[in-house]
Amino acid sequence: MHVLPQDLEVPATFLLVPLQSEFERRRHNHMPSDTPHHASEDTFDYAAARRFLDQKQARIARTRHALWERAKADADRIVQMIHERYRPRRIIQWGSVLHPEQFTAVSDIDLAVEGIDAVSFMRLCADAEELTGFPLDLVHLDVIDPHFKNILERKGVER
Repeated sequence: MHVLPQDLEVPATFLLVPLQSEFERRRHNHMPSDTPHHASEDTFDYAAARRFLDQKQARIARTRHALWERAKADADRIVQMIHERYRPRRIIQWGSVLHPEQFTAVSDIDLAVEGIDAVSFMRLCADAEELTGFPLDLVHLDVIDPHFKNILERKGVER
């Protein structure tokens, strides 16, 4: 289950819900239903609509970027903690935290760890969860299928 950090407000613009335009809302709220429509009242201000959409997209991009920055900072803290406490042979990071343009409100932090025993890996998972409110995808490289390990090695970055 993906859980967003508790103090993060995700705007409704992340949800793909069709909304009545501001222009339509004004037109219908201020015009009695029995008023005849004149051609001049039915004009649409395309420039204003474009500005509105551009501003909306800019807000979404800023929010998404701020969210990515928090996830990246959390991932850096987690990697540092793993190196200091568990001394793994290596850590590989992959996924959308490495690619800000792919990061969304439901993205997670993806890390794979190699060179520690199973009990230590379970402790590591608990310790890592304490450092973030983002969902974590933690993989123990010592026990996964070699084909999947190969994919992570190709797509990921060693930390």
